[in-house]
Amino acid sequence: MGVDVILMQINQKGTSPKRRQMAVVEIVPDGADSFSRMCAESDTPMLQRVDPYGSLVLTAQQMEQFVQEVDLLRGRTESTSNIAQLDRIKTLAERCMGDSLLELHLEGD
Repeated sequence: MGVDVILMQINQKGTSPKRRQMAVVEIVPDGADSFSRMCAESDTPMLQRVDPYGSLVLTAQQMEQFVQEVDLLRGRTESTSNIAQLDRIKTLAERCMGDSLLELHLEGD
């Protein structure tokens, strides 16, 4: 089961959660289930929470730790396709890091 990584833009007028809308900014698909497998095999606290059957929503405040854990995965893999996928995921995370109106959604099948 793959885990797609989706950068979402939050649009909310006022403070009511009923007015909260989200729009997809960019997606890194996990068609080969490689990111899902890397997360399951990792020994990092945040990536261990990734559920191949569920959702995990991360905010800008969590991105520093997420980027560090993705970097650890990148250092452990030799597959060029996995490295490219992790680089794309890290790019989305870095965009999210500096913007409180962005969230990173990790969506399982």
